Amino acid sequence: MESQQLPTQSEVLKDEILAGSECTNNPTEEVPEPHDHGKNLIRHSQMRLMANSLILRVYDVLMTHRQCQLISAL
Repeated sequence: MESQQLPTQSEVLKDEILAGSECTNNPTEEVPEPHDHGKNLIRHSQMRLMANSLILRVYDVLMTHRQCQLISAL
């Protein structure tokens, strides 16, 4: 068996630094495109407004129906 000499600490650090710089040469390729969160907020608020409107209309119909039942029971 041949004996191999281990690399020095400075050689290891140098290799790690060079490897790290190769990864950061083109960082724009790895950055995802930003999402337009403003659109989602507008859509979410519109849906909430429609849901609240529907709930209020159903509540109004139920209350009107209940009042009609109470009046006809008298």
